Amino acid sequence: PAAAAGQAAPAVVPAGASIARRGRLGFKEARELAELPGSIDAMERRLASLSEEMHDPAFFRHDSRKVAAHQGELADVQRRLDAAIARWSELEDAQS
Repeated sequence: PAAAAGQAAPAVVPAGASIARRGRLGFKEARELAELPGSIDAMERRLASLSEEMHDPAFFRHDSRKVAAHQGELADVQRRLDAAIARWSELEDAQS
């Protein structure tokens, strides 16, 4: 999926991961917070690209396995995007 397109999947800590110190992020959390906007932007661009491809009427003339793989990648990117946004929100809240 994303790795096949030449992109590394961003490391996103699950939204349920606890932040030990409220009001102050640790080094790893601060770095994660700084990197998340770029990761989110990349996932949003990939999602837009995948969606745009599916809006072409010729897309569904492809082999059903290719269509299913494309839809699976779309769902995976959306899931990772949702998790990244939730994590970003959690880190932002913990920082303030």
